[in-house]
Amino acid sequence: MAKEMINSPLLILKNKIINGTRLMLVHKLPGIVPFFMVTEYPKSGGTWLGQLLSGYFNIQFPQNTFPKVGMSIVHGHYLPSGTSEKIKKIFWLVRDGRDVMVSSYYYFLIPNRENRQNPKDMKYYRSRLRFKDFENIRENLPEYIEFCFTHKPSLFNRFAFEGNWSSFNKKWHDYELKHEAEGNIMKISYESLLNDTGKELARMVRWVTDEKIDLKRIGEVVVRYGFEAQSGRKPGIEDKNSFLRKGISGDWENKFSREAAEIFDHYAGEMLIEEGYEKNREWTKGIK
Repeated sequence: MAKEMINSPLLILKNKIINGTRLMLVHKLPGIVPFFMVTEYPKSGGTWLGQLLSGYFNIQFPQNTFPKVGMSIVHGHYLPSGTSEKIKKIFWLVRDGRDVMVSSYYYFLIPNRENRQNPKDMKYYRSRLRFKDFENIRENLPEYIEFCFTHKPSLFNRFAFEGNWSSFNKKWHDYELKHEAEGNIMKISYESLLNDTGKELARMVRWVTDEKIDLKRIGEVVVRYGFEAQSGRKPGIEDKNSFLRKGISGDWENKFSREAAEIFDHYAGEMLIEEGYEKNREWTKGIK
C-alpha cells in the first residue's frame, strides 16, 4: 500500500496526459488520423467490443496508453462533438443502465485487482459514499444510484466528464438521428452482443467492409475474447475480485430493491423505454 501511495501522484499525472492526448485525437484529429471509435457509458462492455473488432480486423487496440500510429481502435466514454462526423466509424455500445449501476458499484466501491493497481477512483467514490458496509449492495444501491445521476466531479477529478447513463446515451441517440445520412455510427446493445456474439460481430464487419466475411476468423475471435477464455469461469460464476466479474445480463434483478428501482426510474425511466429495455414505467411495481 505504501508503494501505491508513493506512485499514485505520478500515475495520476501520467493517466491525465494519456487521457488528454486521446481526447485531442477524438475531437481534434478525426479525418487526419485513421481510427474506429468505440464509445460507451462506463461499464457497458466497451473493452470487450474493442477486443472483438481489433481481433477480427487485426488492427491495434491500445488500452490505457497513448494512441498508436496507424489504424487503431480508440475506446472511451466520449460524447459527440462537432467533429464526430469525421470519424471513420463509431461503434456506440449501450447496456441496460440497471446492470451498469450494479457493475459500476462493484468496480468503484469493492476492492478488486484492477482498482488496487490504480486506487484513485475507488478512493474518490468511497470518500463520498461513506456506507457502513460496502459489501451490502442491496441496501446501498438507492443512494449510489442517486449519486451516479446527480454528482458532477470537479474538472481536476474528471476533465472530460461523460455525464450520467441517461444523458450520455441520449446525446448519442440524438447524434445518430441527426447524422443518419453520414452513416458513420452503429448502435450495438451489450445484451445482443452477449446473446449471439458471432452474429453481432458479423453485422459490424459487414457495416465496415464489402469484403466477404471470414466466418472462421469470427469464430476464433469470439472464443479468444469470450468470458470463459478470459476469466477461466463460466458466465454467471461471480468473482468480485475480477474486472470480469460475472459476464451476464440481468443481474440487476438480484440486487435492486423497490427503492433502488424507483430512484433509477425517476432519472432514467424514459431512456429505458427509448432503448427498448422496458415497454413502460410500470416495471418498478414488480420489484420487492
